[in-house]
Amino acid sequence: MEKASLSGEAVLSVRGRFEAFRSCPNASLPLHSPYSLKFKRGDRVEVLPGVQWADWTFDGHLATATGDGILRISSAQIGRVVKEARLVDEDPQPSPAPVWAADW
Repeated sequence: MEKASLSGEAVLSVRGRFEAFRSCPNASLPLHSPYSLKFKRGDRVEVLPGVQWADWTFDGHLATATGDGILRISSAQIGRVVKEARLVDEDPQPSPAPVWAADW
């Protein structure tokens, strides 16, 4: 699967048999599907090690999630981390669903 950035300067790519799924009922470990960025300028390819999920944000940044629970928002062009959160440190905060969620 491939998805171009908003600017068109880079393409997010994932390869493997299970691009959209990381676990199956018959598999105990997450399945490996390597993510990479392909840059138009210079035909450079950058592998994203440890990434379990990635997508472009609405404003053109690259969002990645790793197997160790880190969500990172980065500038794809220069590789600078804009924001990072360690999700495994967060406690769930259950709350009732909003009223609008009952409407289909």
